[in-house]
Amino acid sequence: MSLGNRQSVSNLPFCRFIHSYPPGGDSLFNTTELSKSRVVFYQGHRYDLFVRKFFFGVLAATLLIIGIGIFYSTKSSKNALGLPSGYEYYWSTTCPHCAKVQEFIDSWEGTAKISLEKKEINSPANSNLLVRRASSCNISVNDVGVPFLFTPEGKCILGDEPIIEYLKGLKI
Repeated sequence: MSLGNRQSVSNLPFCRFIHSYPPGGDSLFNTTELSKSRVVFYQGHRYDLFVRKFFFGVLAATLLIIGIGIFYSTKSSKNALGLPSGYEYYWSTTCPHCAKVQEFIDSWEGTAKISLEKKEINSPANSNLLVRRASSCNISVNDVGVPFLFTPEGKCILGDEPIIEYLKGLKI
């Protein structure tokens, strides 16, 4: 490509190497003044547009994949504990409401027909499990208390009266 007294020696789309020749020089090979060489960068509109679209496309795809991964990892971490095969009842020896539920359970005829696992929360393992079960129902740590019933369907029931009503309503 001839540029008057200059000649391009590169056809790269993003830069051109331009050499200036002394008067009378007509090619790169019969001049010794390469010290006047310089590189001129320019932005070709089509190439620049392609690079931008490609970059933003890759960026958008990456963010989409990361977002989907985060969504499914938080969703699966909630269910990582799994649902129990029976009912889990959390209680404390110092809780008067738990005593009411215990009195109902002792006199209830359906106790033998369901799988009811009683977990006393003075144990750190049971206390941690209670918090994890409550968080699966979107109950904050500040709102967790006993008596607490966790069903095989993943439902959380807090308080003596709601637990007693729920157990009475079971069709067994």
